[in-house]
Amino acid sequence: MEAEQFMRIHALKAMTGAIAPTIIDLTPEATTAALALGARGLPRTRDVRLERVASGDGAPVFDVTYADGARSITLRETLREVGGWWKIARIERRGAR
Repeated sequence: MEAEQFMRIHALKAMTGAIAPTIIDLTPEATTAALALGARGLPRTRDVRLERVASGDGAPVFDVTYADGARSITLRETLREVGGWWKIARIERRGAR
C-alpha cells in the first residue's frame, strides 16, 4: 500500500470517530502525542485535505486537515514502516480554528 492511500484510509477512520481502528495505525509514541493533543476531538466530516510535504529524512510526511465548516484542525503526521506496514510515527498540531 502506498503512503498516501494509507493516510486516506486512516483519515476516514479518524473522522468517523473509530478510535480503536485509528490507534492501530499509530506507534506508541504517536498515540501518546495524539492523546496529548486531544486528537479524539476531530471534527466529523467526509471532507479531509491531505498535503504531502517534504521531509529532510525521506519519511512520508502529510499535513492532514479535518474540518466541519465551523472548526478545523491540521495535523502534521509522519509515517514510517514497521514490520512491513505503514504506521504514523509522529503527530504535531499545525493549526486549529
